[in-house]
Amino acid sequence: MTTVWYKPYMRGNDRPVPYITSASSEYDVPVWGAWRAFSGNESTVEQGDCWASKHYVWNAWVQIDYNAPRRVTRYRMRPRLGNPRSAVPAMAKDWALFGSNDGVNFVKLHEETNYLLWDSASSWRE
Repeated sequence: MTTVWYKPYMRGNDRPVPYITSASSEYDVPVWGAWRAFSGNESTVEQGDCWASKHYVWNAWVQIDYNAPRRVTRYRMRPRLGNPRSAVPAMAKDWALFGSNDGVNFVKLHEETNYLLWDSASSWRE
């Protein structure tokens, strides 16, 4: 089987067409909007090149609608680059990946609980 990475390189919550990103909470849409989680920028040191929920919002979620079914076999996350003392502790320790073909009914595809192995601002979790 061939692995295909779906990287839409988002430049806004609805750019490029036909992808749409959204989140339960966004700290500052132009700077930390949902689309930043899917920007595809893997080398930036810019503070704002990540999605952030509003302060003290727990159980936040971010999603992308690919506008077509996709088979998910792999995903990856990482702390934003920059100062590891602030970026690494801000990373999720508990999360789940869900999938949906209709945007209403979701199935849990993967879950992590108490993940504490973020060791540097350049580490990846796949």
